[in-house]
Amino acid sequence: MNNIFEDQRGSLLPINLNEIPFDVKRVFMVYNVPKDTVRGEHAHYETKQFLVCVKGKIKVILEAGKNKTTETIQLMMMLC
Repeated sequence: MNNIFEDQRGSLLPINLNEIPFDVKRVFMVYNVPKDTVRGEHAHYETKQFLVCVKGKIKVILEAGKNKTTETIQLMMMLC
């Protein structure tokens, strides 16, 4: 899924929805977020998300019961 095509015209990252390991129901694009801004601050009982960082970096806090981890994804990285 990470086949990035680059040349003098820029970069192209195709995302094949059939390669995401769950059915995609909605797509959200978050942009123009000032540095160090916190978004979300809520949880879902059960959810699956696929994140792509197209500029900068994103810190994601994942919680499952008492288990808590933090992941940072940067430019063109994906987290599923």
